[in-house]
Amino acid sequence: MTNMAAVEKRRVSDVAEAGRLRESLAARSRGGQGRFWDFSGTWRARADEEVLFQYPAMMVSPMQGALLDVLTDHRSGPMRVFDPFVGSGTTLIEAMRRGLPYAGSDLNPLAVMLARVETAEAAHFDMVRSLEATLLAAGDARGAVAAPDDVFSLRWFREDVRVELAALRAAIAAQPEVRLRRLWWVCLSEVVRLASNARLSTPKLQTRPLDELARPIDVQGRFEQLAIRACGVLARRSEAMRAAGYLCSGRYVPGVDLMLADARELPLLDWPADLVLTSPPYGDNHTTMPYGQASFLPLLWIDTADAEVAIPEHLLASSRSLDTCSLGGSRKTALGPAPDWVTGQSARLDRLMAVLHRSSYEAWQRVAAFFADYARALDSILDQCAPDAHLVFTLGDRTVRGLCVPTTEITRQLLAARGLVHVDTLHRAIPHNKRIARRNELVSTIGSETVLIMARAG
Repeated sequence: MTNMAAVEKRRVSDVAEAGRLRESLAARSRGGQGRFWDFSGTWRARADEEVLFQYPAMMVSPMQGALLDVLTDHRSGPMRVFDPFVGSGTTLIEAMRRGLPYAGSDLNPLAVMLARVETAEAAHFDMVRSLEATLLAAGDARGAVAAPDDVFSLRWFREDVRVELAALRAAIAAQPEVRLRRLWWVCLSEVVRLASNARLSTPKLQTRPLDELARPIDVQGRFEQLAIRACGVLARRSEAMRAAGYLCSGRYVPGVDLMLADARELPLLDWPADLVLTSPPYGDNHTTMPYGQASFLPLLWIDTADAEVAIPEHLLASSRSLDTCSLGGSRKTALGPAPDWVTGQSARLDRLMAVLHRSSYEAWQRVAAFFADYARALDSILDQCAPDAHLVFTLGDRTVRGLCVPTTEITRQLLAARGLVHVDTLHRAIPHNKRIARRNELVSTIGSETVLIMARAG
């Protein structure tokens, strides 16, 4: 068979495979009368029961689970899942429910620690006894441990709150088992979020109204309440995985690999990923979703050494450092009027950049910096993938200077330029109660998402 004939045979095979997968997805959609992928009323109760920390803009767990089910049925053999933007760990939890090997990475140390806790490793120990010891130690430490007086602590926490948080921090640090400490750090992080002087209505660090600063705050009581609920969540999750044969001595048998890593420079996984299931940022964090700001105050209080990864100091230098280090966070990436990292790879991006360059250099630079980093991240992600891998991205189209940035179509074209075949694009409305601000200081936030499914041509 000639090379041209082999290529054509492979192309026909890819198209046929994409058609079969598209039909499986369409069958799900028909079952929900065209609104199946919204999951508007079926997931909130479960999320409220299971969320350990209110991470911004969490993905919809049943949707990720349904996507995993469709892809698992479509592919033969065990499917290895990779999420390069771990976030709150939604994909991790759904992969573990199905006994799938998983690897995940994130630039945010809080996300990596939260994901580690979500694996339910702490449930192998006596969580209740450890909690009792922690609460007793916190009571003994109250007043005996100096409350921090750095500029961030003084600004964002009342004095009585700082005293209580300092006692809890000392008590958690004294616990001997790191897997239990991680659990208590996550619970403390949620208390920090609730007890700080920052607004809860936005992930940006903005001060609450003056009349809310003097509100009653029971730091230890809230910690105990959250910790008891977290123990129940992890115990149930651990028991379910044990019954399914996925746990042995507190470890997830198929394997979980979590990394603190930049998506633009990912270290190679121990195995090639069969499925990338993720939701990358829709733009730079400063003007879309400031995950770094939302995590900054909790990271001030937890012992990040327990994350099992070395955390570079520059990531936590200020409340904006994490966001500046994220995709597009630094505009220095965009240099010159016609960056060669997109030319010819996405016609939609080329047209958008031309319009922005004429109308607003600042907006052009911001969008250019993001897509320069985004293109690098796509290359790094593809380096982790098997020759026949599927990539499933949940995406949203943002607005810049009144212009729609068609992230979904741009992503499709960038991946097509890298040899991937389009399988399907699913559309869903974001539930109104999704924990995301309705508007930031620049534009209204995104009200709908798409799920872009691409296949790597073997």
